[in-house]
Amino acid sequence: CHGVQILIAVDGVVRGKKVGALAACEPEVTLAGGTYIDLSPTEAYVDGTMVSAKGWTALAAFIRECLKVLGTEIRHS
Repeated sequence: CHGVQILIAVDGVVRGKKVGALAACEPEVTLAGGTYIDLSPTEAYVDGTMVSAKGWTALAAFIRECLKVLGTEIRHS
């Protein structure tokens, strides 16, 4: 939800990236040089190695995409 604000605080991290977050964060994302994406409450978005989402309702999608970015494979036996 507001996690993108931590990334925005570090110069250049969001610049040139497409980022999903709460709508209230859109001006900050834009000022930091990123592009705000209005995701559904259950979607996650991946831009390179950056994974973002709107909030806790997207946790399953967020974790799934993070695991893909990390190259993790979960198997059930």
